[in-house]
Amino acid sequence: MQPLDARVRPLCVGILCGALILLLASLSMAAEAVPLPWPNLVAALEQADPELVAARGEVEAQRALVDQARARPNPALELELSDIALREGEDPIDPRLRAAYSIEQPAAGLISRRVALAELEVRRAEADLALVRQERLHTLLPDWIEASRLNGALALALENVERLNESVALTRLLVDEGEVAGTDLRRLEVEAGLAESSRAGIERELIAARGLLALQLGLPTDELALPPLGTLFPLESGPDLAAWQALAITHQPELLRDRAELERLTLEQAVAEAEGRAGVNYSVFLESTEDETVAGAGISIPLKQPGNGTRSTQESLARRREALAESVRIREVQLASQIAVQVARVAAVRAAIGQLKTQVLHPADAALATAHLAWQEGEGSLLNYLDAQRQQISIAERLLEAQAELARSRGTLMLTAGLTTWPEGANP
Repeated sequence: MQPLDARVRPLCVGILCGALILLLASLSMAAEAVPLPWPNLVAALEQADPELVAARGEVEAQRALVDQARARPNPALELELSDIALREGEDPIDPRLRAAYSIEQPAAGLISRRVALAELEVRRAEADLALVRQERLHTLLPDWIEASRLNGALALALENVERLNESVALTRLLVDEGEVAGTDLRRLEVEAGLAESSRAGIERELIAARGLLALQLGLPTDELALPPLGTLFPLESGPDLAAWQALAITHQPELLRDRAELERLTLEQAVAEAEGRAGVNYSVFLESTEDETVAGAGISIPLKQPGNGTRSTQESLARRREALAESVRIREVQLASQIAVQVARVAAVRAAIGQLKTQVLHPADAALATAHLAWQEGEGSLLNYLDAQRQQISIAERLLEAQAELARSRGTLMLTAGLTTWPEGANP
């Protein structure tokens, strides 16, 4: 009888060649796909989401109003031609032409304050745009992570199926040689069938998850290349808790919008005070008849009554400003607490992953290799090998779930801080 290695070697070569062909096919498909790391995903969403497009249009409209605020208010041009002939052959009684131009010179500082007010409206529109973006990314983040998790789960399932199929082929050869009982073969075939069924279920879930992701991004499903879970966000060391909290205070969209509103209320009060002061109207005119031409200029000062309604307006603005300032202060405290909780959550998940790898997965890999070798050499049972394989797959799936939770925690931390990309050197 030939040694086992001599009989198995051609079978192993065939299996390896088939696996190589599948690998090359998958690599060629991946080369045509669009990589989908987080920055690419954000850029695709910017172009696909209609509310984001509308919010960007609002920002541009507010920027145009800044130039309008710089213009002098209320310019007027009058042109009048009167006393002309109404019927053919009649002489005009006294034809007259009059042209006049007037412009208002507002109170000192009013235009600059109006410009500053318009610029604040731009900042508010930008904060609203950032807020819409954050809401969309909060919705997109779990879908993106789930698709990547399923991608990793499918790779694990494929590995499990290939390993079991190799064992089935080897056992079938040994059964033909009369060295292994047929019950072992049937048990392996059942195990391989269950593994294939699980793989097919994961593949269906992945197809659905990729379809949902493609729909949100406006991209074809077959053009999405999902990155591995462990690479969704960079892992460099960087900001500590205090630095994360500082980033959140300066980038969180709702805070930015409230601060812009607070400055707007302050400026509105200054504008109300300036509008309560009298401005100056300048005018020039030219009037011509058959007998004479008269030109002139005029200055008029409108009568203002600052005490009539202006004081109540200022008091109302002051009360609104005080209430909003207190709201901003409370929001900053709450945001700092949220960041602290999320930083701690990320650190805990990272520690759990490290423990799972070193204390659970590595021993399970070693136990599986030992059980497989013992079974091949006839020194261990098939049941021990299958139990070790199930345990190793189960632990690998737990690790995949933990990596997905880490990505969710890190993504939530990033978005809560008001960021759309992971800051350089940021670690947790």
